[in-house]
Amino acid sequence: MPRDDGFPSYRAQLREVLRAKIEEGEYPPGTAIPSENELAAAYGLNRRTVREAVALLVREGLLRSVAGKGVYVRLKAETRLGEGEFGFRLREPHRLRRQVLKKALRAAGPYYGRKLAIPADDPLFHVRQRVLEGSQPLYVEEFYLPREVFPGIEGIEFMAFSVMEVFRYYGRTSFRTEQSLEIVPVDPGDGKLLGLSEGDPILLLERRDFDEAGRPLAFFRYRTRGDVCDLRVSFRRAPR
Repeated sequence: MPRDDGFPSYRAQLREVLRAKIEEGEYPPGTAIPSENELAAAYGLNRRTVREAVALLVREGLLRSVAGKGVYVRLKAETRLGEGEFGFRLREPHRLRRQVLKKALRAAGPYYGRKLAIPADDPLFHVRQRVLEGSQPLYVEEFYLPREVFPGIEGIEFMAFSVMEVFRYYGRTSFRTEQSLEIVPVDPGDGKLLGLSEGDPILLLERRDFDEAGRPLAFFRYRTRGDVCDLRVSFRRAPR
């Protein structure tokens, strides 16, 4: 691609080059594309042209920009999730950001093997992350996904995509959930992450999602500050 002076034709050419790399799988769903500087150097373009080309693909829905993190290839959803909602609602409007604390492929072990109905030596994908509004910690989230159900999941950047988006990308639908909620004292590690003192009360939520056949899809654990979040649960009557 020739060196440019910011003309629209170069922007359009780069957009099509990036689109082709996405469609051909060179940039897989859920992963980051090269940085603005890297693309400018690779194609002999100025950064403004690269930024505008990327912005076009963001508007088209092929890419997602995450402030301070990068630009990621969107996960393409093919199926819809079941009806109903479950989650925490912030008491004030917030702009959330996530810090991934741990991301690992590991053996399930006896406990999570039972939770996910898989052998203890089967691999599962474990993510632990902290969710904040500005500098205010809100909750620590962990989830465990069987790799057999979500092959290749270790390549997805969870700073940019939610677990529900991952479900849709893999064509998995949560038909049923099991949930438990306790008020427990925070331990020193989570207390430090949440800005609390050891022993302060938090909401501990555990949840399992199941597919239509009753197979566990995921196990979640949330440790949440009760002073900034409310628990929200909504149900919808199943059709007879």
